[in-house]
Amino acid sequence: MKRIKLYSPVETVEVEVGGNVAELRLDLSKERLEDVADACIKAKSKVATLEALAAKAADKRDRAEIDRKVSKAIEPAVRLVLGDAQFDEVMELCGCDGSMGAGTRNLVVLPLLALVMECIAKRNEVIGESKKIIGTIAARPEGDEDALRPDED
Repeated sequence: MKRIKLYSPVETVEVEVGGNVAELRLDLSKERLEDVADACIKAKSKVATLEALAAKAADKRDRAEIDRKVSKAIEPAVRLVLGDAQFDEVMELCGCDGSMGAGTRNLVVLPLLALVMECIAKRNEVIGESKKIIGTIAARPEGDEDALRPDED
């Protein structure tokens, strides 16, 4: 039996913190997917640049400023896919209220960004494989459409 893996436009994931679980719905619909992917790519690029700077940071104040910049780079991408209410729910679940520093918030948000990027990559992989199969069938010589028709008894 052939099995096909399909993805819902909304991916449901669970986040567990100390035995408390929040169910999140990631909006990865076609209308949002491109914007989310672009935001993730930009965030990833900014984080890579900032991490290089962090390695050279001379003091705690410099590292704190880099943490703030990392937070500013990644939070919008995660908020875009989760929405503000779910984002705030996760931050509350983790005990990251407004008084927490950017570095602490990043310990929560970076794994969320990685999760979003992983979901997007899996979707793109499945779509790419599907396009390859369709392309192979479409490339058959003219008149070979019988391969797509069921056998008639």
